[in-house]
Amino acid sequence: MAHIHEKIDFTVAIFVVHDEKILLIHHRQLDKWLRSADTSNWTKTGAGRVTRGEGRKCLEVELLGERPPTTGPGTRALIAPRFLDIHRINDTHEHIGMMYWARPR
Repeated sequence: MAHIHEKIDFTVAIFVVHDEKILLIHHRQLDKWLRSADTSNWTKTGAGRVTRGEGRKCLEVELLGERPPTTGPGTRALIAPRFLDIHRINDTHEHIGMMYWARPR
């Protein structure tokens, strides 16, 4: 997601669940296994692609969750994140993470 503030950014993370397993992707720079991250407009469509690692194929997935009723014309209901967190990136910068569950399509 684009930087909207010099000290805090909003980010999206997607936990892809299938057969009681969660897809994790190895982050080479951090040398950690992490959930998939995305910066597109997933909450608008409820579906999209998750990259299965650098240079690898994408996995078609759909977000899990309900869309609340809309309040009027020109309003779109978005799938709400399952939870939020805030995590420090460095001494002067933090991310607010919106966490979603998804399943393969």
